[in-house]
Amino acid sequence: MKVVVNRAVGSSFALSPAGLSRLHELKDAFGHARDAARPPEKSDWLYKLRRDDVDLVQVVEELGSAAFGQNAELAIIEIPNNANWRISDVVGFEYIKMDDQIF
Repeated sequence: MKVVVNRAVGSSFALSPAGLSRLHELKDAFGHARDAARPPEKSDWLYKLRRDDVDLVQVVEELGSAAFGQNAELAIIEIPNNANWRISDVVGFEYIKMDDQIF
């Protein structure tokens, strides 16, 4: 499975306006619920998405650094399917904790 994390120290997970727009396109195309009353850049629905969301991963793969929000540096980490994982961070730098391993 693929998981999106932020690797920039001193910042937080964020998508650029282009990344948010593409994610909205993908979610709309598949009929996923979103906050249609607010434009993508003002919506907080992004932070409710799981970081292994296939559309989120696709956006980062398609756009590369153009998907990065302000001061963010997004990376895709591959971990085993069905793994028990969570995201932790140190000063904005995110990493995946899975059992006794860190990615």
